[in-house]
Amino acid sequence: VFGGMVVVIERGGDPRASLARLFVHRRFAGSVAVGLLLNFAMYVMLFVEALFLQNDRRDSAWAAGLTLLPFTFGPIYSTRLSGRFISTGGRIHTMAIMGLLAGALGALILCAGGGAAPLGALLAGLGLLGGGMGLVVPAITAGALSATARENSGIASGVLSSARQAGGLFGVAVMGALAQGRPPATGPARALGGACVVLVAGAGIAQGLLREGNGPMPNNG
Repeated sequence: VFGGMVVVIERGGDPRASLARLFVHRRFAGSVAVGLLLNFAMYVMLFVEALFLQNDRRDSAWAAGLTLLPFTFGPIYSTRLSGRFISTGGRIHTMAIMGLLAGALGALILCAGGGAAPLGALLAGLGLLGGGMGLVVPAITAGALSATARENSGIASGVLSSARQAGGLFGVAVMGALAQGRPPATGPARALGGACVVLVAGAGIAQGLLREGNGPMPNNG
């Protein structure tokens, strides 16, 4: 799907809508890269942790769903906090880094705890993952849109969304295979450890690429 979108846009004939031109801007490229890595790690967490709760801890589907609630509710509050911070002139890269590192800490807690982790540790780790994701998404959205002309905002948003979905797809495929490897008892820990590394790498990209042009969105129209 993403490849087809690239072909359609590049054949459109309007140089202002060229994806190559969009990716020249470091902040746009960084926002897309962070979005891909974010979903890579978060989809892995949701996939692996749901299986871990039911297969390793022997929780019922109902109990596993309740345990995952902090991951679901975390973004409700952190997204608003991040949006408010950015809209008042806050640094985009600061919020993205904070969210990615919070998510990495949450993945590390889940990875270290394993099957013997108390419920409180599981809830804390899941809350950090969900809350961290909520901090990152408004930041990378603002980063991508602020790096493009207004008439190309739809394309920029579509590219970011497609990259995030692709990241989730690859994350489940790659880390799902890792989680099913041998020995099976350490599979979830390997996948969660990988997710932690991916989130830290995303924080490094945010530090290097999202700093450019911080501040209110320019009027490029």
